[in-house]
Amino acid sequence: MREMRDIQDTRGMQDIQDILDIRDMQVMKDMQGMQGIMDIQDMQDIQDVRDIRDIKDFQNIKDMRDMQGMQTFRTLRTFRTKSGHSGHYRHSGHNGHPGHSGHPSVEMGSKVKRDQGSLTIAHEGVSLPLPDDQLKEIAAKGKDFALCHGILMRTKEEPYSSELLNYAPFTLFPSPLPRTCFQDALDVQTSFNYLMHLVAQDYEFLQESLKSVIEADDFISHLWDILTTVREENSGQPIVLNLNRSDYMVDVKDPSKPSIKQIEFNTMASSFGGLATQLTSVHRYTLELCGVMNHQSNLPDNGAATGLAQGLVDAWKLYGNQSAAVLFLVEPVSRNVFDQRWLEIKIHAINPSIRVIRRNFMQIYENAELTDDRSLTIDGIEIAVVYFRCGYVPTDFPSNKEWEAKLKMERSLAIKCPSVQSHLAGSKKIQEVLARPGMLERFIRDEEEVRKLRRTFAGLYTLDLNPEGDKTVAMAMKHPDHFVMKPQREGGGNNLYGDDIIMELNRVKNTEERSAYIMMERIFPPAQKNYLLKAGAPVQLSGVLCELGIYGVFIGNGSTVVENRQVGHLLRTKTLGTNEGGVAAGFAGIDSPYLID
Repeated sequence: MREMRDIQDTRGMQDIQDILDIRDMQVMKDMQGMQGIMDIQDMQDIQDVRDIRDIKDFQNIKDMRDMQGMQTFRTLRTFRTKSGHSGHYRHSGHNGHPGHSGHPSVEMGSKVKRDQGSLTIAHEGVSLPLPDDQLKEIAAKGKDFALCHGILMRTKEEPYSSELLNYAPFTLFPSPLPRTCFQDALDVQTSFNYLMHLVAQDYEFLQESLKSVIEADDFISHLWDILTTVREENSGQPIVLNLNRSDYMVDVKDPSKPSIKQIEFNTMASSFGGLATQLTSVHRYTLELCGVMNHQSNLPDNGAATGLAQGLVDAWKLYGNQSAAVLFLVEPVSRNVFDQRWLEIKIHAINPSIRVIRRNFMQIYENAELTDDRSLTIDGIEIAVVYFRCGYVPTDFPSNKEWEAKLKMERSLAIKCPSVQSHLAGSKKIQEVLARPGMLERFIRDEEEVRKLRRTFAGLYTLDLNPEGDKTVAMAMKHPDHFVMKPQREGGGNNLYGDDIIMELNRVKNTEERSAYIMMERIFPPAQKNYLLKAGAPVQLSGVLCELGIYGVFIGNGSTVVENRQVGHLLRTKTLGTNEGGVAAGFAGIDSPYLID
């Protein structure tokens, strides 16, 4: 499950000695980088607000009670902030990455106006915070609407059972996103689909790029052993299916031209396409409860579930046996089963004759067989497509039996989603290597295509045991709050921030274990206001941050491209003050983009 891992919060109040009551201050000049101030109803002329770094849910600023959220839907209001530095910097001169910084706040809105370098956002509709009675009514209706429309998760208390359910965490309203950023992310998805397919097919590139990680990381080493075995045997299946998701945050160092920066490219178990598809209707409903009827151009339709399911159906067709089934390879216990069920339901809607079965690794180990022609059967059912919804973390492999089951599936003629080489291509180390100068040109010859891809890259730095890795260590030790330290792991809760980076670097500084990590610049998207609804938690207006994901479907057969499409989107949102952002891991909620111009 790919989750929102790198949505980052605001940091460090510095050099602010006298802000005791912001309510009575009409003009604040020459302060630096105040990302979290976003809903200031009475401060129209804040300029050059820079370098307030550690605003975590506004708890370090006294008397900011009046900064309650100007996400205006009904009265046209404006919030203006001048571009400035955030205290988060990209270091130039290292691996050729240009610098960037700055992130003014962005309010929900249908219009963005720029005037003399400032960012002005206006929206007609709901004014936040809602009155208590209205909030209680709309939140209750929104939760029930979500339950009626299948936005469901099993409970922590009963993760094995579908008898006791609750709604999956979600935002009460859609969150604003610059329309240009959304479109840029859509436009580049097929390019990333193709690039990552080419990477996965290049064994020598994978071997050279992952060499240090294979030596330092047992999990990656096991995956590499499987790839090597299948390659030497010339077994496996040449047809590959990738259901990808590319994740981004909005960078607004230049408020007149917001841009997207890629957090990661997920080739394995790219989740929440099912639930995200349903959420758009929930947000239309909650907006309309507030009297906002003219939202058609701002809330884009989301066909993620149908698009992903169509990819599975198309791969099933290519297998060529209409009696074969699609296998969802799942965890023994999954609270997020309904996101998976939505894809199963969509498969049935496309072709009711396709059978979908669910099994875990131990069931594959105990009951699956390879026939003489390498067909994969389980309980007498031939498998056309194996769709991995688990197998991306070491805890999915508590014994050698799970690894043997993985090898059995990879050796088979079943079409894998993803294949082991595509899984490895989605690792953090490959992301870092591709960001180096000249690396994209190894795979993509079109110069404009290369520029389009490279524009989305954030700063990525090696931690290999070499001079470049030593430079990264020195840089991160000096400014740990500017970076995220990432292992080759997925699922949320794995990344390191701030003081934890220093502690881990001190532990692994001169060992090969250091090579199992990469360092990434820490991106700060514009903060916003929303209500994040989570079962058992109070409903309250919070500062939030968002991450956009775009889904893609790619089917290839060696060098032949069979299918390459962009199929939908996901927005995930978390409260300020939390480093991680996975929905299934409990850090965030699903959301919808409200496109602003």
